[in-house]
Amino acid sequence: MQDQFTGSNGQFFFPNVGKGTVVLVFTAKDHRRAQLTVATDPARPVSLDIALKPTADTINRRVRITGLDVRMVDEVYEERDSEGNLVTPEDYLKKVRQELLAACHSMVELQKAWVNKQRREELLAGLEDRMVHLDILREILQRPDADSYDLLAHVAFDADLHSCEERANALFNLHREFFETFSPEAREILLALVDKYRFGGVLEVADPAVFTLAPFNSDVRHVAKPFGGIAELRAAIDELIRRLYLSEAA
Repeated sequence: MQDQFTGSNGQFFFPNVGKGTVVLVFTAKDHRRAQLTVATDPARPVSLDIALKPTADTINRRVRITGLDVRMVDEVYEERDSEGNLVTPEDYLKKVRQELLAACHSMVELQKAWVNKQRREELLAGLEDRMVHLDILREILQRPDADSYDLLAHVAFDADLHSCEERANALFNLHREFFETFSPEAREILLALVDKYRFGGVLEVADPAVFTLAPFNSDVRHVAKPFGGIAELRAAIDELIRRLYLSEAA
């Protein structure tokens, strides 16, 4: 990757990147992270105008990328800090470890936070604010299939990495009695949620919007009927998630 140059208005110039596809990740303090995939061709420079949305009431700033005259020589991962300094993958993992240990002092503490929906969301939001991004960890560790919890546990506490597929299989093997406590209709819903987890992780399972997707194609109130109501459905999902991370896969 060649040196990047900035213009007087904050433009970033990326010369000598070849024909192909690049993934651009944009971050800034107090702003939401953005990611964009761009097709590159040396014969056709590309200019991009990226507006990052503030996470709070902050001054709107723009990151502008112009004059993309690129040539792909090799695939290289780069992470830069807020001042534009290059951060190696090793440096980034070290920073992530420090941030995680500051947020959760032990595996037990991390696990307790992770199985609680509100605490999990607060943990992830706090890490996001401190530039800890799960998709970047997956790329550095070359484990796109890894469960989000396992990524954090691996970096912070050297725990083994497990895929969502492995955790789903362990759930069926070790907690079969949990599914048998529900009616056939409710059980089918839980099994469909486990399939969602295999491909989308726990964040998708915990999001009520999942019920607008196939195979449910409904709303949460309708899906909750076999469980006896929304509160009972929520409790069943919370218990399913808890058991995912109590399995011997951990």
